[in-house]
Amino acid sequence: MYIRSSYYREGRILVHFVHLSLPPSLPPSSISASLYPSLPPSIPVALFHDFEGLTNTDLRHVLTWPTVNKLSLNILKSEFLIIGSRQKIASLEGTIDLSVNGISLSRVEHTKCLGVHIDENLIWAEHDNNLTKKVVCNISILRKISSALTLDNRLTVYRSIIEPYFNYCSLVWDSIGDTLSKNLQTLQNRAARIITGLPYSVRSARILELLGWSSLAEIRIYNIRLL
Repeated sequence: MYIRSSYYREGRILVHFVHLSLPPSLPPSSISASLYPSLPPSIPVALFHDFEGLTNTDLRHVLTWPTVNKLSLNILKSEFLIIGSRQKIASLEGTIDLSVNGISLSRVEHTKCLGVHIDENLIWAEHDNNLTKKVVCNISILRKISSALTLDNRLTVYRSIIEPYFNYCSLVWDSIGDTLSKNLQTLQNRAARIITGLPYSVRSARILELLGWSSLAEIRIYNIRLL
């Protein structure tokens, strides 16, 4: 489970990650719960309510932190997200009602944390969609000004306003499927063609080779190996 809470103080945002799994029998305190290798195929309503109560209790404990540090909780911007496979989420036989000071938190299907859009199934479609919109907009800017720029200037523009979107937190969302990965690669190919000014008769792989670029998937694999 992911709980996002916003606090007023110098524009800072505090994010809570609460990993609470649903084993066949819940431990006395979910704060000290360890990871469980598997979940039951469906969560009985009674167990679901027990889990809800423990989660609210743990949430109250966690929220003592802003009080101690003299922060004011913005409940209207606080929300929670249940993360799991489509099958696991569909098997839930009830709804979780989390509240702070008597005010219920809204459950969302996706949320944004430090520029990364996290969805409940971790397929990263929402993040890919937002990333694509930003990159397409900046590629359009590159296309409009490319005729007035040298090759080095075009490369500088690409590295300044396009490439960072491809690399930012890419280790987190590297598990995107082949379809989303191909969509992003298409955008890199498009930018490379604008930078070089080569016609469509030249294959994209050849253009990347001329620029000395690796594909986005290769870059993500390389970054993972550096860990």
